[in-house]
Amino acid sequence: MTRAPSRQKGAEGRLSPTTEEVKKVEDFFKERPQAHVRLAAEHLGMSFGKVWRILRKNLKWRPYRPRLVTALSPANKLARMDSCEFWLTHDEEWFECVLWSDEKWFVLHPSPNKNTVCWSPENPNNLVPCKKAQGQKVERSSCSWSYRNNLFPVC
Repeated sequence: MTRAPSRQKGAEGRLSPTTEEVKKVEDFFKERPQAHVRLAAEHLGMSFGKVWRILRKNLKWRPYRPRLVTALSPANKLARMDSCEFWLTHDEEWFECVLWSDEKWFVLHPSPNKNTVCWSPENPNNLVPCKKAQGQKVERSSCSWSYRNNLFPVC
């Protein structure tokens, strides 16, 4: 059995993909960068492993996950600016006699990852705004009294 020069065996003993197969996979993921490899394999009539190897070895593409960020509205930004301006109007002595408090919310069981990826030759830096974290939450609060550069825990 003779093989065409483009179908030589690779280092793993598998047949190297043809240029047409590489082009098909590249075109498929350029049109649909968030498609799953299994969907591409089914659509193109190739195996999952072959599509994955073409993406990783031939095209040198990687799956990038979008980064979840807190969605800030214009009202949030105005409130932050007002708070900063308020704190800047006070002199240094005022900060020596202040009751400071803080709270932190911990999500006990965060919602599962959606496994959304974007196949690309370089990081597209996708940011996905999320409104709130889902799941059961626990709050941790702390207070302290500052008087003349001495901190005293209150709660």
